Amino acid sequence: MPLVLPSVAVSSPQIPDAHVLLHADCNEQEVTCELSRYSPHGPQEAQEATHFLVSLSVEGGEFSIALILKTSVVERDHSTLIQNKLGLPLSPSGTLLTEVIFLVFSHIKSVSAPLKGDVLLYCGFRQQETPLAQEVAVEWRLQHRGKGWKVFEMKTRLDDAEGSTVGECCHWYSALSGSDIRLTTTEICTALQQQR
Repeated sequence: MPLVLPSVAVSSPQIPDAHVLLHADCNEQEVTCELSRYSPHGPQEAQEATHFLVSLSVEGGEFSIALILKTSVVERDHSTLIQNKLGLPLSPSGTLLTEVIFLVFSHIKSVSAPLKGDVLLYCGFRQQETPLAQEVAVEWRLQHRGKGWKVFEMKTRLDDAEGSTVGECCHWYSALSGSDIRLTTTEICTALQQQR
């Protein structure tokens, strides 16, 4: 993917433990950032915006977050800068204007368990003040040496989820019995937002 510098609206959902990210440089911790195009599930909007999935993690810290960004409307004129490969309009400062519409976080970056042992999984999410959907699916995947597979998925209506009101987050815990986890694997928690 070409070099893209996204700028995020202040009104976006609050990032939990953002201080860990902000002070990473002072603490000589490496920040890993991965950005890729993202296709939302469900019917597309009439004027389709471009979405990105951004994953952030801090070395040596229990900080891991995935953000779904949506491009903001930019008034185009003859002087508007366009990102060549993506064909997207840029702000006057050369950044891609976006807003966070959904974020998923976990304080546990990896889990390990003996063969057929139980594993406690943790995940939380936040979304915009105006919910984009009433249903959310969260899945956990095991990744090891380039191979990955889904181990657990949970779907819920936001009205039924404890703590799903505006600005709060839901925490889902689940014990997996009989999981064939031979080695320490990386836990990847992602949420798939079902569009209206």
